[in-house]
Amino acid sequence: MSSSVTGLTTGMVAPVPGTSRSSSSTSCTVMNLPFALHTWLRRTLCSGRTERRGDVSLAGNPPSRLFRSRSALTCFFPVVRTILKRMSEPPVPGPPIVLIALTRPLLAQVLGPDRPRDRVALLGRRLDAAAHAVILGSDLLEQSSAGSRVEAGLDPSVAAITLAAHTHRVGLVIAAAAGRDHPYNLARRVAGVDHATGGRAGLAIAAADHAATAGNPWTRADQGVAAADAVTAIRDLWRSYPADAIIADPNTGVFAESDRIVAIDHRGAYDIAGPFQVPSSPQVWPPVFVSAAAATESTTRELAAIADVVVPVNTGGDGIVVHPPGRPSELDELLAGLPAIAEHTTEPVSLRAALGLALPDPRPVGRSVFPTATSPEVSRA
Repeated sequence: MSSSVTGLTTGMVAPVPGTSRSSSSTSCTVMNLPFALHTWLRRTLCSGRTERRGDVSLAGNPPSRLFRSRSALTCFFPVVRTILKRMSEPPVPGPPIVLIALTRPLLAQVLGPDRPRDRVALLGRRLDAAAHAVILGSDLLEQSSAGSRVEAGLDPSVAAITLAAHTHRVGLVIAAAAGRDHPYNLARRVAGVDHATGGRAGLAIAAADHAATAGNPWTRADQGVAAADAVTAIRDLWRSYPADAIIADPNTGVFAESDRIVAIDHRGAYDIAGPFQVPSSPQVWPPVFVSAAAATESTTRELAAIADVVVPVNTGGDGIVVHPPGRPSELDELLAGLPAIAEHTTEPVSLRAALGLALPDPRPVGRSVFPTATSPEVSRA
């Protein structure tokens, strides 16, 4: 599966295992087949006829029976054609990925301080049952003109921390704009939520936040170029401090293998040296989401190309279904009517695993900035 997907295919048809001929033209070895097919092939292909090489009878020679090569090939070729046809069939799509998109104004209504605590807990249980992930602050991914009226809302990072205490399985995707939030701060927020949820955080990146003051205080680069560069820098930061570098050995007094913590020395639209302050989170790279609208704009096409998941502009896409309720009553009706996610279990699953995304390379890339822990004093906190 590609690391960047517009539609996710979660189910695949496993090809029927193949067969192998032995080096002898008069013998057949059947391997790696289900037992029933294995038995049928032996009975069909191995005729039990005898051949003689000199005075030695080859009938019933274990472990495989020998047969005349011509009759064997007559039976064998149709089987091979069936196997190859099965292997070449396109994958069968599995159930769609279900995303619920909540805008910042809606988050303020359903998670605000005036909302009863039991209602927030009920919302968390319903989200767990009905969705693979919820995009917090989805209005950031919508196309809107600068200067358009935007209602006040709840910050997606605050919403994620609130829901983290009331959910156990659903992914919490924090929407943010690279033109407003510095990549270092975004990396730290999402990594913190990933730690708090055991690997259920994600980042939905936008080029700009039209509710904020126009312009980017961090860079003069084009908005789309800056957003793509921010994703690259954030990913480098996420793996620059390996969690397993912390050994906390009370006998030696060594807290961490400090030589494994690196500075990323990123140079681009953003210049970030590092190192990161947060050990790598359970997913190492929480998945990055972008809107499908970014793929159609020349300024943000690069951003869409490096994302893990491209969210359809409409409610449905190839392998992804997006539900965007506009009011609290619509959200209640939606969650009451959606079927439960069949593959959800009682155990929490990382968001990358739920989306079928491959694991990233956790090895840090960068310049070592701390001395090697040759003595307890070097790495002692």
